Amino acid sequence: MKILAVACQKGGVGKSTLAINLSAAFSMMETFQNPDNPGKILLVDMDKQHHSSKTLSEDLFGSGKSEAENELTTLSDCLMGRTPLPLYSIAKQSHLPINNKGKNLYYVPSFYQGMQEAENFLSSDTTGQFQLADLLSTLGNEYKYVVIDTPPDLSVMTDNALVAATHVVVPIDLQAFSMDALVLTLEKIKQISDHPRFNPELKLAGIVLTKCSLRHNEERDGSM
Repeated sequence: MKILAVACQKGGVGKSTLAINLSAAFSMMETFQNPDNPGKILLVDMDKQHHSSKTLSEDLFGSGKSEAENELTTLSDCLMGRTPLPLYSIAKQSHLPINNKGKNLYYVPSFYQGMQEAENFLSSDTTGQFQLADLLSTLGNEYKYVVIDTPPDLSVMTDNALVAATHVVVPIDLQAFSMDALVLTLEKIKQISDHPRFNPELKLAGIVLTKCSLRHNEERDGSM
């Protein structure tokens, strides 16, 4: 099982959009390569804004089609140990990609209030950085790829994603302030991979340029 974290210290760089599209691309790739038995893909949304899981639950524009928070066991319940259920048992099937007959993309429901509470809980726990890794270890071979969307910061939620991941990709635009965020994010990745108890196997899969317009001098210079 490959676990890909999408992480960046800065907001507004297309992180959630990249996580959604990578998940959808993995889903379609698996359906094309193994039409009779495509591998399953799981998106885990560690960002309390939960835009990724909201999109996959078909509630991007407030349609009300997503499940009500009080009717579901959510990611925050698992992160705080409120439920003994394994993570795969609460995963929901996504309506995306729309034209993909494989129907092999899943997500774990999350909501703002619950994730805010979970962030506070994990921040106060001396082993809080390992909770997501422990949850993903229960998946076994249930999923071929797991994509983790993270908050636009380097909080305990991002720590959890990097500790749990096999690979990380950093989305970034070419604004001047984004370069500072890139340096901080790469330093965090190095901190996690250099620590023998965190995740020495973590690999940087790449840096993805997003929202790039080479007509602007600042962005053209940043791409060189």
